[in-house]
Order: sequence, then structure tokens, then C-alpha cells
Amino acid sequence: SQSRYGVVMRLCGRAMLMERGGIAENESTSAVVAAYHKDKKCQSEVIDIRNLPREGTVRGRVRLLDVKMERGEGSNWKLPYGHPLGLVFTIEAYEPISQFELGIGIFSTNGVEVASALSTHDRTINLDQPGLHKICFRYPDLCLVSRQYRFGVGIRSDIGMEDYIREAFTIEIIPTIESALKKADTFGGFVVPRVS
Repeated sequence: SQSRYGVVMRLCGRAMLMERGGIAENESTSAVVAAYHKDKKCQSEVIDIRNLPREGTVRGRVRLLDVKMERGEGSNWKLPYGHPLGLVFTIEAYEPISQFELGIGIFSTNGVEVASALSTHDRTINLDQPGLHKICFRYPDLCLVSRQYRFGVGIRSDIGMEDYIREAFTIEIIPTIESALKKADTFGGFVVPRVS
């Protein structure tokens, strides 16, 4: 379990990862845990979401095509605890769209909504031209407890919901030394608030 990784990181400075009877990694505990997670089966780098089921009635003047993680600390749809998350969406507009808004919901694996955010919280995006567009959505301070989360994505225009996928992709938050020291992996909730 995730809390077991946290205990290992608190108690051990170094660790070994065994593979096929040999030593695959012999480094710091956090590096070995990261290598273990990286080696597990995961989603592809770019997730094609164009054919995923849509929820409710959508207008379809703009459509979500794919998503990838912005280059950085995360890889293979696994993100170390507390690290910033950037998501790059490819969308296709079939006509100009005014008052464009991209929304993202983060859900636990049993369907509890953990957090929501809208692109209009801090910027305006105009789709003045039809065609393909890249939209980057960044969470600079995502402190979720180490486990898997499902992301739902929607697009709204001035006249209604254009596209909505309730389960577009999954991201796993993996433990780090910081989460181990905070004992964050033992928390019952989802968010680890920063307090002072």
C-alpha cells in the first residue's frame, strides 16, 4: 500500500530494487520507489480521448482529442507528491467559440469529487479560429494524498456544454520523502493542506 512506501522512506536512507534475481537499482530510497512505480504498467504518454464516452447532451462544436502531461517531474501518469502538474489538451474547434471554458474535476477511484478548477479562474481563452488548439492547464501546488485519481474534463461555451468526459484519464500520486516526513500517506482525506 502507499502508506508502506511512506514508512520505508522515513526509516531507510537507501534501498534496492530486485529484478529477475539481480539488483536493478541500488540508490536512495526515493529513487528506488520512483523506479518501481515507473516500471509498473501505465497509460501511454499521450492519451487519445476522442472516442471515450461523453456524458449528457453535448453540442460538439469543439471536441477534446487527447491529453498529455507537460514535461517535468511526472512521467507515465505518475506524479511525485507535492510536485506541480501540467496537462496539455489538444482540442478541435469546428467553428469560432466565444466564452470558452475548460473545466477539470478530480475524483477518487470510488467517485468522490476531490477538487474542481476552471480555466476562467485566472485567464480568458479565445478560440477565434476553427482548427486544432493546444490548451495547457497547470496545478502549481497539488498536494494530494498518494493514491490514484480520475480526471474528468469538460468544455463549455457561451451557449452550453460542448464536450464532457467524466473519466478521461487517471493519475497516480506517488510518495516522496516530503510526504513520508509529513506522514501524508496515512491521512484519511485526499488533500494535504499547507498550514502555518
